[in-house]
Amino acid sequence: MTTITRLDPIDNAIAVLAEQALYESFPPADLIALGVPSDIDDFTLFGGRDYDSGKTPFSEEMKRALVTNGCDFPAIIQYLDSQARLNGDISDLSDAIYSRHVAISDSTPNMALPLDALRSVLRDGAITDPGSVVALTYNGDGEVDTSTTRTNPYSTISASLISNARSAMLSLLANVPSLKRDVETWTITIESPTTPLHNYDYRRTDPGTGDLAYFVDSFGDRVLIEQGLGLNIGAVFQITGYVDVDPVGTFDTMEAISLELVFTPVATDTDSNGNLLDDDWEKFFFGDLGVVNPFDPHPITGHSYFQYHLEGADPRDGDLDSDVVNLAPSDITIVWLPVFNAYDIEFTFPDEFISAVDFDLLSSETITTFAGPVQDGAVSPIGEDRYALRVTSIDSNLDKNFFRIQMSLAD
Repeated sequence: MTTITRLDPIDNAIAVLAEQALYESFPPADLIALGVPSDIDDFTLFGGRDYDSGKTPFSEEMKRALVTNGCDFPAIIQYLDSQARLNGDISDLSDAIYSRHVAISDSTPNMALPLDALRSVLRDGAITDPGSVVALTYNGDGEVDTSTTRTNPYSTISASLISNARSAMLSLLANVPSLKRDVETWTITIESPTTPLHNYDYRRTDPGTGDLAYFVDSFGDRVLIEQGLGLNIGAVFQITGYVDVDPVGTFDTMEAISLELVFTPVATDTDSNGNLLDDDWEKFFFGDLGVVNPFDPHPITGHSYFQYHLEGADPRDGDLDSDVVNLAPSDITIVWLPVFNAYDIEFTFPDEFISAVDFDLLSSETITTFAGPVQDGAVSPIGEDRYALRVTSIDSNLDKNFFRIQMSLAD
């Protein structure tokens, strides 16, 4: 540490405003699932604070839920910080509370700390006194027998200043929803590059889309999904981010904030190059391995070569009569199951082909090295063309974890 960290009285007000803003940003329908208490008095943004030990702390899961709901933490903090410091009433009240606490707290037991005093101003319109009841005598069991009440230690602060400061704080909070950003989750399939200087094409395969995607960070610099790694053609990523950014060229552009899940083909004894096409099948029809990609559409019928392979059809004929189906896991969702203290990774895959493939779930805390499997049991059917992999409880409760659905040809 090379500098002295300074906390000014106004920082207490900014902290209280930030706590209130984040609590009010939770989608009401998600409160129970996230474990957010229905009363803000039972919630704290400061889980390590001794005086808040009995409250529900802000969790990583809550943070992820807010981010995917469009909550821009840096923008909110920057706004509240700058505006609170500019407001004379908020600054004056913060100074008055701090000065009063410094002056008499040593001789005034259970006096509200400045942070708690400002909380009560914002929520109740007055400074509450947690030590208002003063014991006079005790009975033989050590219980309070007689008591009296004391004058609120903060009663010297004018009611008008409290009222004006509270109005200013509420006004700031009313503007926080306008800082919400547009968030979407895209499903991206990795394809061979058609764009000059790109190692891969990122094709959106969400329902109703098919455009190429481009990802940037908060500075506008390009984000590469591969991050220096090789990717299998046909790998599928689910990426969440802000879409209220300037487009790059003709690409659908997103400021990426999280990569939730990836599906990738993997090699097996009969599929040595891990492209989901049996080696003998590839050599018989195309003379070598890797001549076609499994999810490339047939030029005549539009079926993927993977579908031709699973149906045992000759891709040279181009006369497959069945419907074209998506043979990559799609419509991927992550569902929290409180009763199991674990996540389910749910996805869509056609029932008629489920027995032809095996699924494993891998995880990584860094996205550079995946390990596993980390599923609890086999893939489970949960509806028509709908399946789930249960993440182990340990991997479900890491602070940060990325998941990969790995698909291979069944033995």
